[in-house]
Amino acid sequence: KSGTRYSHHRMFSFWQVVACLSFTSVKVLALRERFSAKTEFANGVQTEVDNGAWQRKTYTFCLDEIAEIKCDGPDQMMQVMSAFYNRNSKTSGTACGAYVGEWQSCEVNAKTMVSSQCDSTSVCHILPSEHATCEEEAFQQMRVVVKCRTAGEGDTIRIEPPRPGLEIPTVTKGLEETYAELQADPQPTIVKELNDGHLQEVAFVPCFRSLTVEHILHGDIGSDTWEAELASSVTSCGTQEGCFHLSFPDGKVYTKEKEPPAPEELVKGELREEGEHLWSTYEGVGLRNVDYGIGLKRNDYGTWGICLPKTKTLQFAASLWDTMRKSLKQAK
Repeated sequence: KSGTRYSHHRMFSFWQVVACLSFTSVKVLALRERFSAKTEFANGVQTEVDNGAWQRKTYTFCLDEIAEIKCDGPDQMMQVMSAFYNRNSKTSGTACGAYVGEWQSCEVNAKTMVSSQCDSTSVCHILPSEHATCEEEAFQQMRVVVKCRTAGEGDTIRIEPPRPGLEIPTVTKGLEETYAELQADPQPTIVKELNDGHLQEVAFVPCFRSLTVEHILHGDIGSDTWEAELASSVTSCGTQEGCFHLSFPDGKVYTKEKEPPAPEELVKGELREEGEHLWSTYEGVGLRNVDYGIGLKRNDYGTWGICLPKTKTLQFAASLWDTMRKSLKQAK
């Protein structure tokens, strides 16, 4: 059989997950967690993607500017979802100026060019000279959407090469130094991030955690006592990311797998601190001696939560979420 059996058995009643299991005593001999990283929800529609991710960012900038696109955290890497030119003459109230591109094209889809610069990096830059020039009617702006995911085993975070018009530091900070800065006080980085004039939107990816009986080892599911292997499945998040619990106002819980909370509802959720517990917190993510306590609660089975990194970048991500949630509340 696949899966690993725990040496210690625990007794659970899963009445909140499947109604027919009410008042049934279940001996769980194995719990396997699957990450359905091939799917994510957008506007209530589940679509296939290449890899899971915890965050999406949308940038808009004039073509005469040097645009910086980034995923925050030393273990983060981006994938370009879309990149399109448009002819809007202003961005954030600033008029776009002239630029000289290196190649001729009136094709509005520029994903191939942007992907070649940015895919698998944590930060990249698009220079004015790298844009296409359309002689029929000049392009003015570009809109780029990227998703950020946590690098795992076998992943290589690419560093963009230096080129004319862009200087890349030859000495970069070590991972531990960058982690220490983010965990000591992430607010300066968050404020800088949210004040970036090119950054139009930051979106966290919702996720749903399900629990199914994969294999009956002994007894019958209709009896009072039976042994089984359970399989846990998480949608949307990558393998280095977890699905975390959100506490919504008035105790509201979103439990319909095909109906994720709308973005304006999702951002009302508050991350919940939790004591160390095998079934409810992630371990080893550097949260023992920080403001978030010793752990953040995983979302319960049969509920919606949000994807966040299961690495030291979690501290920054959690602070960013809290800042966005409070900003939305104050704006009302």
